Amino acid sequence: MPRITITLGSARPGGLDITLAGLCAQTFQDFEVVFVDARYHKRHTQVLDAVKRSGLKQPFYHVPNHRYSDSIWGTACAGYNTGFALSAGELIVMLLDYTYVRPDWLEHHVAQSGKLVMAPHEYRTLTGAFTRDGQVPMHFDRQRVASVGMDAAIELIRDAREEFDEISCFPTPFTADQLDVFPIEGTSIPEKGEEQPYFFSTKNESFPRKNVFDVNGMRELWDRGRGPGDPDLGYRLAWSGLSPTICREAVVHCLNPRSILPNMNLVAPESGSMPPPYDERITVEQGNEIYNAIRAGEQKWADNPIGLMALRAEIWDWRRLSQQREAVLPRNVVGDAEYFGRVAE
Repeated sequence: MPRITITLGSARPGGLDITLAGLCAQTFQDFEVVFVDARYHKRHTQVLDAVKRSGLKQPFYHVPNHRYSDSIWGTACAGYNTGFALSAGELIVMLLDYTYVRPDWLEHHVAQSGKLVMAPHEYRTLTGAFTRDGQVPMHFDRQRVASVGMDAAIELIRDAREEFDEISCFPTPFTADQLDVFPIEGTSIPEKGEEQPYFFSTKNESFPRKNVFDVNGMRELWDRGRGPGDPDLGYRLAWSGLSPTICREAVVHCLNPRSILPNMNLVAPESGSMPPPYDERITVEQGNEIYNAIRAGEQKWADNPIGLMALRAEIWDWRRLSQQREAVLPRNVVGDAEYFGRVAE
């Protein structure tokens, strides 16, 4: 079995060329990649072909989320747990999409293995991106959402995701020597302590696989709305016995796709409740209240509708099936009410 599993996730088209450029050049080579992809059913064959063209020698498993909702909202937390459940490596390293990693990135994580390693992610402005038809993409921000209205903004965001090539948003694939063309926007600086704003971000962290199973993975409750799901996982991993450690040398470089390919949270109010029919979504304020109650009760275990070990047993064969050229893995659509109702059963 490989020593490391890199869990990569995305719900956006493009960006895979950026990630593969870094992974192919890693000096530490005993790893596998589990790519949990909300767009699996749209681009599986293209992803397999891109991996082959890249020259990546390590095992690469391309799979869907284990659960999708029946609404406009994503299920990123279910995606995280899919990646954890399918990991064979002793050490899990989480990586965000549209990200270039330098050749010694994994070496730095390995040097700190056995700890809860938090490393920076540097955002760079994504310039030179084009749609599949060679057009300059539309840019999104809250001002645009406000100007067109929520319903229209939802459709624009949905449509934008179908305008890009599934593998790259550039006319020619990204290469490492292009990195400095993209201006630095800012860098997250991890800080020890659960009170810190950048304590664990699910973007560039590593920890032993055993410990994430000890806490039952990501709390999928956060797929129901807004809330600090990332630090929730971080502090529970720390409670499992891991020592939080900052590794600035393992910084990764994200060509920030949020201005052209935002997630649907951009249409959600920064405070207060959502309008119908989305008014049952957890608000930012409610999410913070839930998080504080969880911490006060030291709830290390994530009370998910399906346990991580049970999920592993259920989907483990996805590793084998993911190697087929056809997208044979299921798209499991279960509405929030039905899915989370299982917790109370």
